[in-house]
Amino acid sequence: MMSSIDFLHDPSPPMSGWALLVVGAAALIATAAVDNRYAAARVEADQAAQAQSDLERQRRQPVRATPPTASEIRLRQAQAESHAPWLATLRAIEVTSQDPIYLRSLVIEPAAAVVKLEAEAPSFAEALSYAKALDDVSLLHPALLVSHEEVADTATGKNVVRFSVVTRWNSR
Repeated sequence: MMSSIDFLHDPSPPMSGWALLVVGAAALIATAAVDNRYAAARVEADQAAQAQSDLERQRRQPVRATPPTASEIRLRQAQAESHAPWLATLRAIEVTSQDPIYLRSLVIEPAAAVVKLEAEAPSFAEALSYAKALDDVSLLHPALLVSHEEVADTATGKNVVRFSVVTRWNSR
């Protein structure tokens, strides 16, 4: 048996070859589509993991407090000063500052709860008794005589003792 070979015409490929070519192309397209879907899912998972790690990192970092504004600082100072026993302190100083003691100046430092007094007395003994009288007031304790000097009074020409007393108020 002799088969005939025709060199002028191209031999037609078998039908099974065409079928294999179509199946191979479909498999290649399906593989590419599945790979793209899995790659997109991997990218989404990586982004979600990155966002989760960023969120955890932010949670672990300490929260920085915002610095108080100038008005908040003034409000805090005013609140602290409003609790000071102003009226009782001034009343105690007024009651103990009787004749012959004359106050020259009064300085109150509310933040430190310190009261500084400068006064005049006819003698050192009266200046000392004034400091002791302030010390005996339960609100003002301890009262310390920090300085004194004998000077001539310009109005009368007599010698007087100028002295300074420092005390703290106690709000208990």
